[in-house]
Amino acid sequence: MNIKLLKNKSFVLLMSGQCISAIGSGMQSFALSLYVLSITGSGGKFASVLAVSVIPKLILGPISGVFIDRLDRKKIIVCLDILSGFVSLVFYILSITSGIRLIYIYIGVIMLSIISSIYNPAINSVLPSIMKKEELVDANALSSIIMSTASIFSPMLAGALYGMLGLPIILLLNAVSFFCSSIMEFFVKLPKLVRGDMKFTFAVFKKDFGEGVTYIVKHKLLRKILICAFVINFTLNPMMSIGYVYLAKMVLKVNDVQIGIQQTIFVAATLIGPLIASRVLKKMELSKIFYMGLYLVGGLMAFAALSTSKMFTGLFSGITIPFTLLVVTGVLAVAAIGIINISITTMKQKETPMELYGRVNSVQTMAAMSAVPLGQMLFGSLLDHTPSYITILLTSFSILITAFLFWFSLVSEEKHAKEGKATEINEIINTDIP
Repeated sequence: MNIKLLKNKSFVLLMSGQCISAIGSGMQSFALSLYVLSITGSGGKFASVLAVSVIPKLILGPISGVFIDRLDRKKIIVCLDILSGFVSLVFYILSITSGIRLIYIYIGVIMLSIISSIYNPAINSVLPSIMKKEELVDANALSSIIMSTASIFSPMLAGALYGMLGLPIILLLNAVSFFCSSIMEFFVKLPKLVRGDMKFTFAVFKKDFGEGVTYIVKHKLLRKILICAFVINFTLNPMMSIGYVYLAKMVLKVNDVQIGIQQTIFVAATLIGPLIASRVLKKMELSKIFYMGLYLVGGLMAFAALSTSKMFTGLFSGITIPFTLLVVTGVLAVAAIGIINISITTMKQKETPMELYGRVNSVQTMAAMSAVPLGQMLFGSLLDHTPSYITILLTSFSILITAFLFWFSLVSEEKHAKEGKATEINEIINTDIP
């Protein structure tokens, strides 16, 4: 990791604010899940709370980029953190006065989701504004480490505080975390972006949004990244969120304690990818790391499928070895996915002009997110109607095919570029001959 990053005051303030608010948000999310389950006893109602939080992000995701590119990004993130703090503060006041009803939770979750659908793209667009291009890999890696660390410790803190002090204190701490984050972000120095003097009308909005979409369509690499991100989220996300738990619980028949250990190890493994990325991504081309990472993940998925098949598990008297292999493939896959994500983010940051980044990033994020529920529904249906190893192998093949097509397109472009240069040189030589 590049220690020089810590000399950048704006970067340190931004990351510190993100870390504090991420821990607070993670604590609140975990505590609310415990609260919903305790008052309803229904996993379905808890799942519905998670579902409604996705809807605003899908709707507002691509639209938010237009506002981010046109308005002052610093004011956006500071004001939205303050607004998030007030929403959490209202939660706290309700919890100590009349208690929190399920309808209040729905409203609160939707409001925070609306805020985050604008806040997250704004934060992503700020990072390349305050960092040099050669520092983006390390900056993205450190940002990923911070978010992963927050996701590890926030449930632990929330579980302890919820058991000892109850939900209200966690809601209050989350409100405070947002206010602290806004104060830190206030002192971040951002360069001014050159914008037109046009009034912000619907016609202007339509034009700005169209420019972001058009830039992606015309830019070959960004277009490929969007397509690959959609396929990856459609096939790989269901495997990581559903597949590994299903294989452990339903196929290998491990107990709940072992599943808890498996998931804890997977969360901890999210730190591995960023640590490796800061070294590897600076030595090789980002596009090469991207498709090599996909090849690795595709191979690991195939191994996970075969190691949990009856043919393999039947070779052992217990499930210790198959389960260990399943956990190992998961850890390696999580680490590889971390590197893939950082490579995608850095490629987008390097290939996109800052005045368009908000729109480009929002459109790509929305396209990738829209694939998740579709993939999960198909994946779940396949698990119900086909042997699990067949479903996992289909996931593996789709990832490997995506990696191959991305690699093949790069090779084809390089070949055409070399042929074009050779033709140009021949034309120059021929024109010089009398």
